[in-house]
Amino acid sequence: MDIAWLLVLLSVPQVLQINASTYSEISSLYHTLTTGYNKYLRPQSDYSEAAHLYISMNILNLKEINAVDGTVTISVYFTLLWDDFNLKWTPSSFNNTEYVVLPTDQVWKPPLINSNTAKEFSMFGNTNSYVIIHNSGIVTWQPGHQLEFSCNIDTTYFPFDTQKCTLDVIAWGYNMGDIYFTPTRSNIDTIHYVENSEWDMTFTSVVSEDGPPPTTKFTMHLKRRPLYLIINLIFPVILLALLNITVFLLPQDSGERVGFAITLLLSIVVFLTIAQGLLPATAQPRLSAICIVLILNMVMSGMITVSVIVSGWIYYKPEDYDVPNWIQKVIRFKLYHRPTNTNQVHVINVQNEKTIDKPLFDGNESKVTWHMVAKYYDRISLIFYVICFVCGHVSYAIDIVKGD
Repeated sequence: MDIAWLLVLLSVPQVLQINASTYSEISSLYHTLTTGYNKYLRPQSDYSEAAHLYISMNILNLKEINAVDGTVTISVYFTLLWDDFNLKWTPSSFNNTEYVVLPTDQVWKPPLINSNTAKEFSMFGNTNSYVIIHNSGIVTWQPGHQLEFSCNIDTTYFPFDTQKCTLDVIAWGYNMGDIYFTPTRSNIDTIHYVENSEWDMTFTSVVSEDGPPPTTKFTMHLKRRPLYLIINLIFPVILLALLNITVFLLPQDSGERVGFAITLLLSIVVFLTIAQGLLPATAQPRLSAICIVLILNMVMSGMITVSVIVSGWIYYKPEDYDVPNWIQKVIRFKLYHRPTNTNQVHVINVQNEKTIDKPLFDGNESKVTWHMVAKYYDRISLIFYVICFVCGHVSYAIDIVKGD
């Protein structure tokens, strides 16, 4: 039915007649309807009763959800029906004309606005729109708009978040006893809706409130499609954090350890900046989980950089500085208790006379060098940061699953 009325509206220039044979009959009907008509008065014979306004909303597309500004932009048109006792006629008196189309500025129409708009307040409709008037006095009006309204965006579980946004439509200037909204359906009509590539509309609802002022609330539940952000944000962040830990596997003599660690630290900072550009500057109801992970990764990356610097400082420490006794005891304990295989014999073919370097520690000597200390420091750091990495990202996954 809405499509039929919309086609009628698009096909009329000013005033159209249906089932009428002559222009004079329609002109006579128009004169009859508008003579003495006051478009500023609510069309209710008994002002002690509220005028019933039947309303529905058809959404055409979801243009944008701006999480930073907390706004939603949609294209919609409304279908409104009401009874105007001043606009009734007998079809047989006008060659069986059952309905006529008139400009909205010729008749009374409800002053509707979006009360939670993100722009300046403006009334629905314009002077170039039309209403369809049935001979029974039923008036149909279908104003279309692109609306930008405020929404409290909750990015706690970004990019696996679900938003609940409500569009409030009120009858401006009327009390609750003047107009009563009656939704013609319990949800938003999505028959013409074009799917959004970023958001999935999972559920909608429509409820009316008496006011004041009289209000109808159109609520949309929107679930983000996370695949794009998983590939371009979450996966690189996890990969960078994992690569950051592998710095302890690089040999000390390569000279690239500190540069590698600093480069990864700066990369994580860049991704944190990108995430902050996608999220509102608020910590309500709590800081976004992805921001927490990025901050933890940044802190861990900074600690890894410091650990790498300390490891290099230990490795290149002059040998004339003795290793503290407690460190020597720890390393000897680790070396004495590590598994060894004494049953294998390795044959070494010496081609010429060369000095063969002795191992740093063969288990029988008490000499503990700074190179050995740096080696075990790297091993302990690697284990520690692997545990931090696993615990942090598993906690993030559990938090997301619980929130979902």
